[in-house]
Amino acid sequence: MASPSRRALGVLLSPLLALSLVVLLGTSAGSAAGAADGDATMPRPEPGHPWFGPELDIETAVPADYADDLGASPSSFTFQIDYPVVADDQVFLERQVRAISTLGSVVVLDLQPRAGLAGLTTADAEDLGRMLDTLHDELGTWFLVRFAAEMNGSWEPWGQQPDAFIAAFRTLAAALATTAPHVETVWSPVYGSGYPYRDADGARDLSEQRESGPLDTDGDGRLTRRDDPYGPYFPGDDVVDWVGLTLYRFGQDQGIERNVVPRGEFTARLQETWGYGDDAGRASFYDRFAADGDRPMLVQTSALYNPAVPGASELALKRSWWRQVFGSAADHPLIGLISWLEVNRIEPEVATQAVDWRVTVDPEIARAIRADLSTSSVDLGPVSKVVEDPYGTGGTGGPGGTGGPGVPGGPGDGARELPDPTSDVVPTVTPAPTALGMTLAAGVLLLLLAAVVVRRSRPTSATPDPGPAPGGEAGARDPRLDAVRGLLVAVALVGSAVVLLGERDAVRTVLGSVPVPEGLVVVSGLALAVAPAVPAVRRALMLYLAAVATALVVHVVSVVPGVDLGRLTSITDPATRERRQLFPDADRLFDYPTPWGPARRLLLLEVGPWVTSMLGLFVLLAVVTPAALWLVRRSWWLALVLSWALWAVGRAWDPQWSPAQVVDAFPPLVWQLLLVHGLVLGVHRRAVGAFLASRAGAVTLTAAVVAYGAVGAWLLATGRTPDPDLLAGVDLPVGRLLVVAATGGVVAAALAGTGTATGTGSTTSRGPAQALAPLGRHALLVGLAGVAVLVVLAAIAG
Repeated sequence: MASPSRRALGVLLSPLLALSLVVLLGTSAGSAAGAADGDATMPRPEPGHPWFGPELDIETAVPADYADDLGASPSSFTFQIDYPVVADDQVFLERQVRAISTLGSVVVLDLQPRAGLAGLTTADAEDLGRMLDTLHDELGTWFLVRFAAEMNGSWEPWGQQPDAFIAAFRTLAAALATTAPHVETVWSPVYGSGYPYRDADGARDLSEQRESGPLDTDGDGRLTRRDDPYGPYFPGDDVVDWVGLTLYRFGQDQGIERNVVPRGEFTARLQETWGYGDDAGRASFYDRFAADGDRPMLVQTSALYNPAVPGASELALKRSWWRQVFGSAADHPLIGLISWLEVNRIEPEVATQAVDWRVTVDPEIARAIRADLSTSSVDLGPVSKVVEDPYGTGGTGGPGGTGGPGVPGGPGDGARELPDPTSDVVPTVTPAPTALGMTLAAGVLLLLLAAVVVRRSRPTSATPDPGPAPGGEAGARDPRLDAVRGLLVAVALVGSAVVLLGERDAVRTVLGSVPVPEGLVVVSGLALAVAPAVPAVRRALMLYLAAVATALVVHVVSVVPGVDLGRLTSITDPATRERRQLFPDADRLFDYPTPWGPARRLLLLEVGPWVTSMLGLFVLLAVVTPAALWLVRRSWWLALVLSWALWAVGRAWDPQWSPAQVVDAFPPLVWQLLLVHGLVLGVHRRAVGAFLASRAGAVTLTAAVVAYGAVGAWLLATGRTPDPDLLAGVDLPVGRLLVVAATGGVVAAALAGTGTATGTGSTTSRGPAQALAPLGRHALLVGLAGVAVLVVLAAIAG
């Protein structure tokens, strides 16, 4: 049968979890707007200075990671999406656009018709337009829509149907013009050599759908290479804003026999002479559709390298190709965007082998293209607004910002525009103390000390708890320690809730002056020394699984439409005021198969809400507790010396030995000092208790608290701010440790003698301790229940 405390905990958890479900399901979408500037005219690249960016497989690639690997912030991103855009695709689209918005890049949407061209309606196009209009108004992101690209090819289900294609394109363009005037259309066939592509690898049987009549441009009654590969598919000057052309370089014999460095091939394609033999005799695509219509041109390109055959190196082959592409802008100033295929996929043209088109996987190749980009006329950097916080938890950056959190800026990037600290409600990791907070905390501690002195002056039948002898084995669980832990957990949860509701200053005043997280670590060490409840390995595993599960649950809830948990899933660096997302690429956890990168970040506790980052610290401390406790019981002074040495190393060196969140939030080399002192206090509890009960102990504690309050009062009177380097910070400076010692001493003195010792060594708590002990006894469960409540509050506040 469950104990009364467990039943009480169950009664507490049930309505909280039910409330969480109701609120989360009922929360309506309400993202913060403000990125758009009201300008409906899309920016255009400067003539001769095309934008550059990749076409990513967004399901497995992260825009920020690409920019990091490239070493520059691209000006565009291209990705494919099915059309019409159904509910699941809408969520996918929104996530990708938000991710790209942190880099300020133009989004090229490659719409892939899946319902047949004749089945596409005006309503489908208007739905898409409203989605893009909403995203533009919120994020300021600009869009190019490339509909049914390579429609002149024989390998696409929408291929070689000019009349149906033109009708569908014009329907889409008309709807976008009324619902999303900031969106521009792209008409983008594939290069015409080999047309009509009957023998192309991957060609489909188009006999039932090919519209042969409009395609017979030379009037000989047949569809041959002499027919125009482009003109029959052109939708009209009034609906085409950009033109595009797919110009992949497959190489000699489609790369099957040998890798060959291309020489002048790209220029020959632009002149419409490559691959036609002597039968070309027509104007180039560039002249007909870009120059004659004064439209910018999008080039979709990449170069194939087959590692299974001999010949040129991958670097030599790809570099020759991209140099030709970059250099073409001088003679073709209307080339406005270069989209490089950045995927690894099976290619029918290379005997269905996997081909890696990418240039950022190999560091040497990435350095080479970065160097050539920096010396070319290609324009990198933001085109749209740089959005620091794409989920609306704070401010946004402006044009000229860097490529987003953790992404190096490219040519043309300026300095980051930081969020306004007065409007920022996302919590920092460790709040700094305030003069008012120090003064108030000292006053509360002095009142508590006075109550202790008065209580001790009265007769009592209580017998002080002797505790274990120095070096003795731990006894039964002490409810007074549970009471202290329960108090600290309650204060931490209330403080987190207050922060989520926007009252951060109040929390800074309290938690910045009274060391709650530090107290949790000390009490944990003390409790483990007195009565370890479970074996260390089991305890570490429980904490680890709780951290991983909480991260997963919070992420799942955060992607529910209409739910904004940005206040839990991001923080602001207290030094730089820079926004940091705590769930980078977490969406990829639900890919199948799950990529190792996101899975590794989850397993190493790199992702998770900031309110549970301390669980990672407790996991590590639980692992080292047995060895530390063994040393404390044999030589407590040696344990303290080693602990202080590690603290000094951690402060001076600040090693980033792990990417886990805990390394930044609670550096383990520093915070182990609190655990070791807790272990020493627990093992030598009797001696410490005797000192606190003595007059010398009372005088020492009073002097420490008075000094702390005097400093706070002086700072308050002079209008000065406490020095965070002495009294705050995750690296636990000496001043912060003195505050921990003074506060802990007063609390310990107040709790000493609040129960009567029994023959078994346990105590029966009374008063406030009796109410708080169950919370401390089940601190992990209470903390997880508190996270559920915080999720609700974050959703409401968001």
